[in-house]
Amino acid sequence: MHRRRALVGLLWGCALLLALGSRGIQLGQPFGYGFDGWLGAMHGNAARHFAREGFVRLRFAPYLEPGPVDPARDRPHLHHPPTVLWIAGLSVRAAGVREPVLRLAPSLATLAALGLCGALAAAHAGALAGALAALVFACLPMMIIFGGIVNYEPWVLAASLACWFAWRRYDRAPGPRALALLAAAFALAVALDWFGAYVGVAIGLDALLRSRERRRTAAVLALALAGLAVVAAVLAWFAWVREDSLASLWAWAQHRTGSATSDVGAGHFGLRQWFARHVLYLRTLYGPGGWAVLAALGGLLATARALPAAARTAALWWIPGLLAAAVFPQAAYQHGFLTFPLVVPIALGIAFGSVTLGRALAARARLAPLLVALPLAIGLGTSALSGFAALEGLPVASGRVHIAGLPLPASWHIPPAGIPTPALAVLGRELAARTPPEARIAVPDLDLNRWVPVGFYADRRLVYGCDSPARVRASGAGWLAIPRAEIGRWAPVIEPLQRAGARVRLTPHLAVWKLASP
Repeated sequence: MHRRRALVGLLWGCALLLALGSRGIQLGQPFGYGFDGWLGAMHGNAARHFAREGFVRLRFAPYLEPGPVDPARDRPHLHHPPTVLWIAGLSVRAAGVREPVLRLAPSLATLAALGLCGALAAAHAGALAGALAALVFACLPMMIIFGGIVNYEPWVLAASLACWFAWRRYDRAPGPRALALLAAAFALAVALDWFGAYVGVAIGLDALLRSRERRRTAAVLALALAGLAVVAAVLAWFAWVREDSLASLWAWAQHRTGSATSDVGAGHFGLRQWFARHVLYLRTLYGPGGWAVLAALGGLLATARALPAAARTAALWWIPGLLAAAVFPQAAYQHGFLTFPLVVPIALGIAFGSVTLGRALAARARLAPLLVALPLAIGLGTSALSGFAALEGLPVASGRVHIAGLPLPASWHIPPAGIPTPALAVLGRELAARTPPEARIAVPDLDLNRWVPVGFYADRRLVYGCDSPARVRASGAGWLAIPRAEIGRWAPVIEPLQRAGARVRLTPHLAVWKLASP
């Protein structure tokens, strides 16, 4: 008994150490290339506007562009519920516009999700299963890389797990308070983002499969009413902030749902390309070669007879992850982190399967459970190494990360060739030093992975894709900014503007032109 408690404590300690380590490494890093960079920058812009302009003046509406905001002219971001951006705004208002401030709250939400995932596994299969689930959760590259992302995912994952616990409480001891708690937890999940609704589908199916008629009807009705109330309130607020917001939201939803539409970074793709892209995500974000996905599915099969309630819960938790990937295929095709709910069924499946197989083998020979423990340790170790390597940006060749001579599949997109040598934060601060706060600055390309973080650090309004003198003039910008290393590439844009009177101001890494008035 003491050995088992010690093992459980050791596994929990390792899980927390890994989770805190990955969040600590990323917490203060500047926003750079990739999803963490441009999402952090855009949400940072919205948070800064709330802190600087005030929530009331902006009608509590988030604005993602940098620079001064004019609610009468600028379009707010009304595609998602605003709760997460409100939290970011309050954080910045309390502690300033800094990377650790923006990343701290979602990082805490991820830690809460880790604890809830472990507690859910423990409730079904014992303390050892709970500790294993927490360790798997912490070792998956998805959580190491995206656990602190300044976006909706960490919040929705934590709220969805809390909603599942509220459902378990109501199912065990039905009553008005338990039902109200379930409705409130689900309302919170949906208010954090639309993806929160997916856990309601899983809970509703669980209720239909096994609960008594009265409990089933009350639970499904409470979930439906709570979800619809939140959606109606958010949509009404959208319409109040801006009259055309609902039409814009509908157009955006249709665009994100079409699997053959075009978007920046996606291009045209069909079902085959979409499927291949998701196989790539599963292979990289869920352990080298996607071993964790296969192990979780195998764990479900091993657990189905021995722990049917546990297997059912793990199986139902696949629903939010699959819906996140399938409901908006355009979004999921571009953003691999949208499969974030799959962390839970993978952690549960591996934990339940490992405990079940370990117990079965222990009945045959005392050391036989090592046949489960050793492969599991190797898989978790390589997954954690792969995730931390991606987080640290270690050398990558031919799609593999090399650590101490050991090649591991890369778990992250490699920045494109030709990125500027200095950090994007340096470019932004140099741009701020050469332009006034109200400046509108043209940039020639559409590399948002670069310019969105630069705009955040400069706190200047940028106009992208001004790749000709005519487009520069049409943009209404008074300035043009180009990295010094790329001046030759954009000479056809620069030379006519210089002949028209544009004057250059150089920084160590940027060339900034003050354009002549027309």
